[in-house]
Amino acid sequence: MSGLAIRMRIDVLGWRYHARSESDDNLLHDAGDVETALHLWFGRYPHDTWLSPTAFPLAQLYAVIQTPVARVRAGAAFRFVDASFGATHDAHLARLRIAQGFPALHAESPLASPTPGTSPLPDASAPVAGSPVPAPRTTASPPPTPSPRR
Repeated sequence: MSGLAIRMRIDVLGWRYHARSESDDNLLHDAGDVETALHLWFGRYPHDTWLSPTAFPLAQLYAVIQTPVARVRAGAAFRFVDASFGATHDAHLARLRIAQGFPALHAESPLASPTPGTSPLPDASAPVAGSPVPAPRTTASPPPTPSPRR
């Protein structure tokens, strides 16, 4: 995965979490793949300046997911940012998050229902049951009248 793909994937996973469109287990699985790619990139390019501002949002994503596994991964990710990028602003924020600890796990809202529009659309010309408005009728329009000549 390229550096840009790693960043984009973290953003997408965050959006999916907040939209509640994917289960926590699926999010953790996909975030684990992203984390692996991030560590591989770090192994090849340890001084790449985009690493710190990319690793910190991944740690934050782990921190908001309300499962014990996610909390363990969040702690490890914040420690990685601190140990690997100690002089950066992100490492400072990671140290603060480690010192603060995590709030207690709480229940999350249920997953969102499937995307609207996945069921077949009703026939627009059929009358709706109980509707006071009759179904539209199609009639041929009269031909236009010619304009008078001057």
